[in-house]
Amino acid sequence: EMSAKEKDMYGPFNQSTAIFNVYLRAKSHLTKDASQIIELVRAAKEEGVFISAKTLSILIGFCVRTNRIGKLYSSGLIDDTSERNAFEYFLRGLSTCLFHKKLRQGLDLFEKQLPVKTLQGQAGVGGAPSLKAPEEATAAAGGDGEAAALVPGGSGVREEKLRQYEALKNQFVLLALERGAWGLLQKLLRTLNEHDPKPLAFETVCQLVSK
Repeated sequence: EMSAKEKDMYGPFNQSTAIFNVYLRAKSHLTKDASQIIELVRAAKEEGVFISAKTLSILIGFCVRTNRIGKLYSSGLIDDTSERNAFEYFLRGLSTCLFHKKLRQGLDLFEKQLPVKTLQGQAGVGGAPSLKAPEEATAAAGGDGEAAALVPGGSGVREEKLRQYEALKNQFVLLALERGAWGLLQKLLRTLNEHDPKPLAFETVCQLVSK
C-alpha cells in the first residue's frame, strides 16, 4: 500500500494495468498464437484496462519472437498519431529483432514502419553525418545522464533516440551481412537509400565494400 506522500509524488497505482501486464507476459510464453494475444489486449482495452507502454512492449517482444510484427501493426493497437510514440515503438521493435536475430521481421519494420517523417525532419540536425563505428554510436546513444535535446520540428523526438536509431540501423545491416542475407540486405539498403537521409556509419560501409 502506497503512503499518502508516495501517492502525491507518483500518482495513483493503476492495479488493473499492472496485474494485466503480469498475466499478459505469462500468457505470451504459453502460446505462439499472435491472434489470441492481440485479441486478449484488445478485449482488455475495451473493458477499460489502460494499455501502457509496458503492455505494448510485451506485445512487440511476443510478435517479434513469433514472426508476427506485421500483424501487430495492422491490429491498430499501436498508436501512430504521436510521432514520438511511433518512433519509440519502432526502436523497441528493431532492438528486439536484433536481440533475437529476426532479420525478416526487422526488414518488415524498415519497409513498412520506418518513421520517414521523423528521419527526414532531422536530416540537418547535428551537423555533418557521423562516421562513428556502430559500437561507438551505441555508447553515444546512452548519453551522459543529462537531458537530451529535442529535435526541431515539433515531433517530440529527442536527439538521443535518433542516435539510438543510427546505432541500431548499422547493427542490423552488419547482422544481415554476417548472415549472408544478400537478398534481404539489398532490399534493406534500397529502403534506407530512398527514405533515410543519413548515410551508414563509416565502418559499416567499409565492411559492406570489403564483402
